[in-house]
Amino acid sequence: MLVDKSQKYKTKTDEQGTTISLVGKAPDAISSVVVLKIKGKPMVSNADIIKQNEDGTVLLTAQQSIINNVMGTHVAYNKEIDCIVQWSAKKVTVDWDFNVDKAGTYTISMDIASEEESV
Repeated sequence: MLVDKSQKYKTKTDEQGTTISLVGKAPDAISSVVVLKIKGKPMVSNADIIKQNEDGTVLLTAQQSIINNVMGTHVAYNKEIDCIVQWSAKKVTVDWDFNVDKAGTYTISMDIASEEESV
């Protein structure tokens, strides 16, 4: 394993948080690791966590999804039409992180469009 402790990255902090710009060639083309050392206690926001509405529903939008692509697939979020596109590979999964505060039995429904029959 190649370790390059001399590599430095530019950071920018604003009201959205801190962005780290990774530039240059990765030490390993397949699997490289960047270790981030933080001084002090990190400030973590839960602003992006999806929460239940007052009526108990949880709306999971395409924009809030976490797309788990597999090499060679091209599943993506399309913001012009607010949907997940090119989802034809069975190995690709889409997840959402959300909190449920009210215990109960829930019904799940989805809006799906496809040119071919979907399962």
